[in-house]
Parts: sequence; structure tokens; C-alpha cells
Amino acid sequence: MTHTPPNEPRERTVIVNNDRGSGGGGGGGGWLVAGLLIALIVIGGFFLFNGGFFGGGSGDVNVQLPDVNVEAPSAGGGGGGN
Repeated sequence: MTHTPPNEPRERTVIVNNDRGSGGGGGGGGWLVAGLLIALIVIGGFFLFNGGFFGGGSGDVNVQLPDVNVEAPSAGGGGGGN
């Protein structure tokens, strides 16, 4: 003979309510984190490119290219046949 306690329920009903309404009030923490990340990127970029990590400087770039003189081929007749 098996013994079953008389007060133990045999079946349980669980109701889950995920409806937050259509007010759109949720997600404030996500916007805060996104704003902080964007601010950090802007401030970090300003530091890196204005004298911080990359050294900054005058911004003068001196590029010296070699002097290349190439004569264009003449557009005259050059026979090319079969």
C-alpha cells in the first residue's frame, strides 16, 4: 500500500504575466548604458586624436613623390592585321 499525504496537490497551475503594457516605459537602463558608451567613445576619440596617445602635433604632413615622366605613345597608325 502506498502512502500519499492528504494535503499535497497533484497539479499546479502557473500564471506568467509578461505584459508590460503599451506605454513604452521600459528599457530606460538600456538607453542609459548606450548613452554612456557613446560618451566614452567620443571622449576617448578626442583624447587619442588630439595629443593623447597618437602624439598629436602640428598636423603637417610632408609627402614627397618621385618625379615620374612618362611619354605617351603616339596615336598614329600601327598596322595590326591578321
